[in-house]
Amino acid sequence: MRAHHVLPRFFEPKFEQVFSGTNISIHHPIFGAWVDAATHQNYHWHSSFNKSWEVFFATINNPTIEQTLQFAMELAYYFGFTLNW
Repeated sequence: MRAHHVLPRFFEPKFEQVFSGTNISIHHPIFGAWVDAATHQNYHWHSSFNKSWEVFFATINNPTIEQTLQFAMELAYYFGFTLNW
């Protein structure tokens, strides 16, 4: 298993700025999850995950904390990992 940022950061510093606008710290341990190591290393998996966030932020201007966390839960379900919040 590999640790995974549910709120993306890897190669995407722009996301950190957007999340900070929602008063969410993407580095807070509660926003981490364990993902199968083989899946986590798959570039396409990461690309699809990050693209989903890009679409979310392009579609919803200034999302609330609730909207952001709800979307994170939907992505976790779609991408097959469990959240612990």
